[in-house]
Amino acid sequence: MWKRVKTTFVEYAGIAPLLSIYVIYGFAQASGEFRVMFLESLGMTATECGRVLALSGLLTAVSRPLVGALADKLRSRRIVYIGSLLAWMLILVLMLSTQHVRLAGFLLCAGIVPLLSVSEPATYGMIEASGVNATLQNPKLDFSLIRVCLSIGYSLINFLYTPIVNRFGPTAPFACTLLFAAALLYLSGTMRRFETMPERKAQQDDRGKLQFGRLFQNYFLMAFVLLNFVLSLGSHTQSYLYYLIDAIGLDGSLVGVAIGIRVIGEIIIMPLVPFLKRWISLPMLQVLACVFRILQMILFIFCKNPIIILCGTVLNGFAGGVSLASTAVYLRMMAPEGLDTTTLSISTAMSNVGGIAINLLGGIIVDTLGVFSLYRLSLGFLFLWLVLYFGTWAFGIYVLKKKPPMPMFIRK
Repeated sequence: MWKRVKTTFVEYAGIAPLLSIYVIYGFAQASGEFRVMFLESLGMTATECGRVLALSGLLTAVSRPLVGALADKLRSRRIVYIGSLLAWMLILVLMLSTQHVRLAGFLLCAGIVPLLSVSEPATYGMIEASGVNATLQNPKLDFSLIRVCLSIGYSLINFLYTPIVNRFGPTAPFACTLLFAAALLYLSGTMRRFETMPERKAQQDDRGKLQFGRLFQNYFLMAFVLLNFVLSLGSHTQSYLYYLIDAIGLDGSLVGVAIGIRVIGEIIIMPLVPFLKRWISLPMLQVLACVFRILQMILFIFCKNPIIILCGTVLNGFAGGVSLASTAVYLRMMAPEGLDTTTLSISTAMSNVGGIAINLLGGIIVDTLGVFSLYRLSLGFLFLWLVLYFGTWAFGIYVLKKKPPMPMFIRK
């Protein structure tokens, strides 16, 4: 046993620079949880915050496939990684320097905040694809144990942000992110090692053409990607956790602690995913994540005290941990050769389209009916996703006579 532990440690020590990128990106990404609080501190309502979040989702949905396609076309994630980091830093500087500036009554900062949803996800897209590629280069590595490093960083910094925000205000996390982005830029040389392997060339008719049409010829891939829209309608409510905390009479700055607890849930379950894969297939792991989210929504609907929020956020962490550790790998296994980054980007973009819709509705619902009504609506969408997920799978097998990428159930 100790020999096996030592071997595992040696394998992961060999990719220590990549693991460092995941941890530091977790530090940097955590400031996103304070966007609503930041905007509210500038006098914006929940409805107005919802519009900003919806615009953010729209920009992510449009930019992620383009960025992914660019990385596949250039055959260099490192170039895109560096460019997105530089853009991220510039946007943060503009956001912090214009937070009280108004043009014709419009808060200029509110128009800059959505731009973070271009640079930040673009950076993560390159990191995620490199992490998945590392597991392809070395089968002894498991993506869930790589991804958990991001969650560790995310959790640690969120716990620290609560006293920091209380002392310095909601702009502090974004100022810290500037420093973390600079550190990620310093580590950019690491990305060279995990570029797409030369032997995994795209199937091309002409040199340089990636044949994006191959994506749409894969029924199970397209069905899964499209259903991400429905799933995100039920799961993209994390930005409104601030209002749930406020609704039961707690200090809104505790959102940092709540997010930290949620990520602890991710950290607990992600190392268990390699063991779960022995009994549960990748398609069924997506169902397990949805079940965790359903339980979370049920708890939030009946939430009356902090203990319920604690349990709900841990369940959300379990759901996120299972998804983060399995979805990218599942998509990569279904992706056409040479289009792995594009596939991951399109899937994320579709999820963000659903995020746009629920953010537009979410702000209005919170302002008019309260945050509990939003969670009831989300619960309905999660049940709808379960029905459609199994339905499209069965339709592909029994009606279209398509062969699934892998069995839904593992037979022992």
